[in-house]
Amino acid sequence: MPQQPVITALHMLGVSPISDPTRAVDKCYTVMVDGKMVGYVPDDQAETLTHKLRYMKVKHLNKVR
Repeated sequence: MPQQPVITALHMLGVSPISDPTRAVDKCYTVMVDGKMVGYVPDDQAETLTHKLRYMKVKHLNKVR
């Protein structure tokens, strides 16, 4: 099954995949898409990631909807 554009965008924005977390997961938020865990984002990067993802959605960048 091909990866959803939003998941690809999340990984480009710094979300670590579940299979390969780059930081201790106790210092990260779990990222979920459509009820499925897709990765982890460090606590100190979560707000920035949220703003970037919202911008991508509004501008329809990288097929994020």
